[in-house]
Amino acid sequence: MNDCTLCVCVDELCEQVHELKEELAQSESLHKQQVMELGQSLTISFQHSLVLLSLPGSCSPTLLLRSVKLPLLMSLSAGVAELRYLSGLVREEEMQRLRHEQERAVERMKSEFEREKHSLQKQHSADLEGSIEKTNSKLKSIGKKLLTLLLLRLLLIVAQRL
Repeated sequence: MNDCTLCVCVDELCEQVHELKEELAQSESLHKQQVMELGQSLTISFQHSLVLLSLPGSCSPTLLLRSVKLPLLMSLSAGVAELRYLSGLVREEEMQRLRHEQERAVERMKSEFEREKHSLQKQHSADLEGSIEKTNSKLKSIGKKLLTLLLLRLLLIVAQRL
């Protein structure tokens, strides 16, 4: 695998991380908005309770506050619990998405490495075959030259004896 392919894979992963960060920021913004709405709802409920307290002939302020306090606390507690739950879900989804993205990137890289390995093996086999053919050719040439030299020597020996 060449450096360029590796850079492309790294760039893709960086882009995916950037996109996930943006999604997380949007998700956090949504959660903040929900908390603000819950706070506004609580404020309205509290203001309503204060208005009731100021009406003539209403029950005692302490009793009224007690009757409003528990539902408000329960509502706030439920909102916080829901927010934590949603935040956990978003984090888990993001982690799962990151794991899947990473697994896909690793698989792509493995696949690229395998293609590169196969290509290099084919090239090596072709080079080796070429080298073997050249060596065989040279050996045949040397054999022919040696045979020619031996025949010439044999002819010289025969010529000297005659």
